[in-house]
Amino acid sequence: MYATADIQVGQPDRYITLPQTAITYSPYGDSIYVVDDKGSGPDGKPVLVARQTFVTTGATRGDQVRR
Repeated sequence: MYATADIQVGQPDRYITLPQTAITYSPYGDSIYVVDDKGSGPDGKPVLVARQTFVTTGATRGDQVRR
């Protein structure tokens, strides 16, 4: 006996996973640091700027946290 099943699961979700050590947990909110590329400086080297971003964390699996 064989059967064919058609299961509809909806649209796929896109998530970012991060190691737990990349997240700063604090009472006012969890945050990460994101590095932005601001182009090249006068010496030709890339200008990188770190900015703090607050995130809402999701499920964990091992040492990975879904954002």
